[in-house]
Amino acid sequence: MSDNTRPTRRRRNAIIAGAAGFALLLGGSTYALWSDTADLRGGMITSGNLAVTPGTFAAYDISADRLDSAGGTEIIPNTGLKGHTVTLTANGAQVADADWRIVPGDEAALVFPYTVTLVGDNLLADLKINASSLDAANANGDVSFQYAVYNASTGAVIVPLGDLPADDTTPIATFASFDADKGGGVADAIADTTVGSNGTLGVSLVLFATFDQAGVVDVGDPNAYVNTLTDLSGNLTATLEQVRLQGVNGGGQFSTPRP
Repeated sequence: MSDNTRPTRRRRNAIIAGAAGFALLLGGSTYALWSDTADLRGGMITSGNLAVTPGTFAAYDISADRLDSAGGTEIIPNTGLKGHTVTLTANGAQVADADWRIVPGDEAALVFPYTVTLVGDNLLADLKINASSLDAANANGDVSFQYAVYNASTGAVIVPLGDLPADDTTPIATFASFDADKGGGVADAIADTTVGSNGTLGVSLVLFATFDQAGVVDVGDPNAYVNTLTDLSGNLTATLEQVRLQGVNGGGQFSTPRP
């Protein structure tokens, strides 16, 4: 073979060095990869609110057979339910001349106003009262109670007249947060129990107390109950408790809760 076809030593060394450099480019770590950083600007996740705030209690004599029953004060606006204001004995206080004294056949409306606050797109809440305390305070059983819940401003019936729950765990009403600003979701509204755009709803819980002692009883008989019949001055509480319910009747667009 001619010497002209053989690579010189210098040329061979250059080829070998070039191959080694290419190998470094392929598998070495002598160069940097590009990178960049950008801020991810989202919004704040803000919690909602749930509260029940009592207003000023009021009591009315609404006995239907009184001559002034038709011309008395309307105790809830736009309901037509009328009576005259009465004063109940304060807790532990001496009975005053102005204090109302119930007799068989009388009916009283005891109005407990509340402001319900619900702020949260998926917020539903049950309102409960400890109805068993009425039984404890009314041990003789001659005062019977029913209840209804009204919109305090419009008089709309939220819960119609009915018997109190037999236990303290059954809700007397369910409320929903405001839906109009929820965007593309399906509203969780429940008829008249959805709070307003400010997150609040004024409601009036009315207990209707009737002294329905049957028959004619000698007032000297212990069963005549001429003393205190029931004490509502400090043992009745209302609780607003968040729930996640299934179906329209339950008041929400929720599926079965996860375990």
